[in-house]
Amino acid sequence: MEFKANSLIQLDKEDPDGWIALAIAQRNNNKLDSSLKNFIKAKDLDNNNVEIDKNLKEIYTQLGKKHLDNKEFDLAEKYYLKLLDVLSNDNDKVECIFTIAQIYTQTSNYLKAKEYYKKVLQINPNNIGSLINLGVIEKKINIEASNEYFKRAIRIDPSSALAINNLANNYTDQGDIENAKEMYNKGSKLKDYQGITFKHYTNVEKFLSNSKYVRKIISELKSMDEMNRYHAEFGLASIYEKEENYSMASKYLISANKLKLKEIKFDREVYDQLRLINNKVKKIEYNNDSSDFNDSPIFIVGMPRSGTTLLEHIISNTKDIYGAGEVPFFLEAMHSSKVLSLLISKEEGEIDREIWSLNKDIYKSKMLEISKDKSRTIDKNWINFFYIGSIINTFPKAKIINIERNVNDNLLSIFQRLFPHGVQFSYSIEDIHFAYSVYLKSMKNWNKIYKDEIYNIKYENIINNPKKEIEELFQFLDIPFNDQVLDTQKNKRIVSTASNTQVRNKINSSSINKWKNYKPYLEELFL
Repeated sequence: MEFKANSLIQLDKEDPDGWIALAIAQRNNNKLDSSLKNFIKAKDLDNNNVEIDKNLKEIYTQLGKKHLDNKEFDLAEKYYLKLLDVLSNDNDKVECIFTIAQIYTQTSNYLKAKEYYKKVLQINPNNIGSLINLGVIEKKINIEASNEYFKRAIRIDPSSALAINNLANNYTDQGDIENAKEMYNKGSKLKDYQGITFKHYTNVEKFLSNSKYVRKIISELKSMDEMNRYHAEFGLASIYEKEENYSMASKYLISANKLKLKEIKFDREVYDQLRLINNKVKKIEYNNDSSDFNDSPIFIVGMPRSGTTLLEHIISNTKDIYGAGEVPFFLEAMHSSKVLSLLISKEEGEIDREIWSLNKDIYKSKMLEISKDKSRTIDKNWINFFYIGSIINTFPKAKIINIERNVNDNLLSIFQRLFPHGVQFSYSIEDIHFAYSVYLKSMKNWNKIYKDEIYNIKYENIINNPKKEIEELFQFLDIPFNDQVLDTQKNKRIVSTASNTQVRNKINSSSINKWKNYKPYLEELFL
């Protein structure tokens, strides 16, 4: 077919039919890039040919989907934008624009994502998916606006379990527990997302294991899909723990983690390589009068469930400090500035100051979008312990806090949690142990190199002597201390981590030595 098409082109290079025939033959042979090139050539010769436009739509769709499936987001964006240019039908446009918005969401380009979800709503104001996704994006920036998007979705479709769950989650993160309960109760009456609703509902309501609702969930476990089932089982484990039935709590924890593990792939080799790559960073010596000393962001690192959220909640209970939560901004900046790729390619890890300055500018611009003009920010993404050398080269006056907790309490708390994202090792005991060992190795290295830049603190010390521990920490942070910062239950900031309900309670010792209750049932978990 390609030979015949080439023959036609040789006869008349200005005849679009030859180029069309060649492009179709190439597409049939999966030569998509060559096919596209020749369809464009044909369109240059005949701009009003309906067949060319139809084929261009198909090939842009194929190329866009191919690159999206391969997570090649730049190329996927390119082809979906080109597809949008040749679409005329509103329904087709909505689907294409929605996909473009999803690409921007996946690459954390939230401003562009919002722009394109709003374009969908200009064509179809009742597009539930765009309303929900706008609600999710707005949550970090303006939670009231986020709530309104979810409410609009619910007004359009009162049975949208996804919108109801997201609105309930927002209320929980805001500390508005009564409204959260009301929304979860609505969700519990719907068929969709039963297990997910139940899991979140148990965070704000004290259910008894013999209550009608809980017995109904238990009776339906086997008929649930795996995602809803493991959500429900994490919720059941929480209920049985509150009743001090640690045997049943352990049973559901083991089952839930086993199910979740089936959809997770944790690569130990890649995880440890990340440590080794980042350990290559060479410290840059700056002059004290350098403009780089103007910024002093706070980074809290440690294992998940080690007390990072509590610490952030205390520090952000002061004026002009914004707690950003577990934002991915530093790693994203390292990708965009090429710091990470340079560390991978360079044996010695020496990187020019201009690159570190670019890294700083990218990180600051991302943080500025959400920090509401506060003078200092807290980034408590626990995984930043990998990047401490890069953080200090980017922000020489950064304040880094490493928080540690009793190892067995920490391991248990990780195993008990269904994390929203980013903690792939938490569903396997062996993987948890491995990740913990990598963390210890990393911090041992950083504490040798940056002993003056890192403040190490123990979770148990904060709980047992909060005033002394936090007052000393605030001296390190150059923040004035007052007793009110310890009233964590009065801090109204949004908390979107697994500790979103616990952190609003008064500082207490209920989580210390909890692991001992589980020792007979989860012996392999503990060190």
